[in-house]
Amino acid sequence: MKRILHAIVMISMLTLVTVYAQAQVIVSSKNNVFVSDSWTWTYQAQLSTSSELDSNGAVPNVLLTTTDMMPTGTYKDYFTIYDFDGFLPGSNFQPANFDFISQNVGPTPGRIAELTDDPNIPNLTWFYTGPTMTGPQILSFFGAKSSIGEMRRSIVAVDSTMHNKYTSPPDGYVSQSLRNIYVPGPADIILTPEPSTFLLLGAGVAGLAFWRRRKQ
Repeated sequence: MKRILHAIVMISMLTLVTVYAQAQVIVSSKNNVFVSDSWTWTYQAQLSTSSELDSNGAVPNVLLTTTDMMPTGTYKDYFTIYDFDGFLPGSNFQPANFDFISQNVGPTPGRIAELTDDPNIPNLTWFYTGPTMTGPQILSFFGAKSSIGEMRRSIVAVDSTMHNKYTSPPDGYVSQSLRNIYVPGPADIILTPEPSTFLLLGAGVAGLAFWRRRKQ
């Protein structure tokens, strides 16, 4: 019985990851290490074959940026890690051709503006400043220090450029996505699954009920 319930939970979790992992730039947690009196949180970004990084446009220092399915160029490509509690100013690090800003609200891609962003906790944003980079690429490490070592789930939002020469939408359009990521802090923020995820979970529960009835 426990094994079946565990399998249902695992299927639901995998579906949640699949829904939100269809990003053109995938940012993932690597580790958090305690050094002296602070914790260093490290992340890595992977640029997919259907995406590129473009530095055309302004620094993304406003609340909302261009919606997806629009030609890129209004803002530099970037990603934002939300609500990084205990951030120590000046402790950020990033690869060459990336710059950094920290704001308590935003910047947020326009299509996904409905996400929760605590205005009292800093966000970390890295934006691209170099020549156009086409995937696939694994980028070097990003990160920052925090006074907090506890781990919770938050959200990373990505605004990048599509590189689809043979499909629609065409090459050069904005691509936006979000996914769960680990940050310092005591609480949890969990993305709400799409309706298809709930349907899958419901099917699993129904299957379990049917199996129990047959067994009896």
